[in-house]
Amino acid sequence: MADDIVTMQQDAVRRVHEMRAKARSNLSEEPIHTNHKEPEPSLLGNSGSKMPLLSFIKDKEQLFLLLLIVLLMGEDCDQTLLLALLYICL
Repeated sequence: MADDIVTMQQDAVRRVHEMRAKARSNLSEEPIHTNHKEPEPSLLGNSGSKMPLLSFIKDKEQLFLLLLIVLLMGEDCDQTLLLALLYICL
């Protein structure tokens, strides 16, 4: 049993050395250039966006809250809830 543990530890140490050597060799190689698509411009916060009216919205959470407010306004919900959601958007 003790021999099995020692053998497993030695095997683990050997694998660690192999992985380190492989990582060092990968670092020394020149980076591989892949064709990446340029990220599509976001509709939020870009001056050249397709929807300039949404450029004042800072993030997706704020957009979600504003859409929730619009939906709740159509359902005649409590005005204090709407005001609270608007306050959170600030």
